[in-house]
Amino acid sequence: MGEAGVYTLIKNRGRDVGARCTRCIPGSSAQGVPPHWMNYVAVENADQAAKKAQELGATLLIEPFDVMDLGRMAAIQDPTGAVFCVWQAMKMPGAGVLNETGACAGPSSSPRT
Repeated sequence: MGEAGVYTLIKNRGRDVGARCTRCIPGSSAQGVPPHWMNYVAVENADQAAKKAQELGATLLIEPFDVMDLGRMAAIQDPTGAVFCVWQAMKMPGAGVLNETGACAGPSSSPRT
């Protein structure tokens, strides 16, 4: 990714389950942003989702932008302080597996007892 660092897809049996990135947002380390996890929420339209989040009291940390031809995203902080991204898929739909060992839990997952 050039100056933005290295982006590595994490796979489980050949299917995307996540990714890791070094210096994805240039200058964030200099601003004191520590290593962290980031959750992405799939949306139909990143621009509309960011606008709606702001209307509901969220802070837009990073304006919507294109991630090459893979998708469009924005970073948002909700009114309680939680940070997440919205993802509008283009060539990269997102996780290829959910709700299995070694993958994230998706919206259809049920609590384990």
